[in-house]
Amino acid sequence: MFEDGFATIRNFILEHSNRVVQDDSGIPLAYFDPNKWSLRLFGTYLGPIELFKQHFQPKLQELFARSNPPPLEFGFGYRWNWKEANLMVAERK
Repeated sequence: MFEDGFATIRNFILEHSNRVVQDDSGIPLAYFDPNKWSLRLFGTYLGPIELFKQHFQPKLQELFARSNPPPLEFGFGYRWNWKEANLMVAERK
């Protein structure tokens, strides 16, 4: 949901959801205002798959490095290998 064409659905989700569960290919970290959302991370962030390499998120990489999240024991999204997968759970404050 990085491109402008996703703005309507992205904004709807952020305005109407109490919880968002996604991997790094979903709503970019920058859209989750820390004053409104609590984040829990799982797995590892290796960056996007080759097809979406232009959407690398340095701040998400830093957050994964700082928070030392628990492993994710299943594949998710484009990263179907559980050793490469990540998950972000955002909960509205």
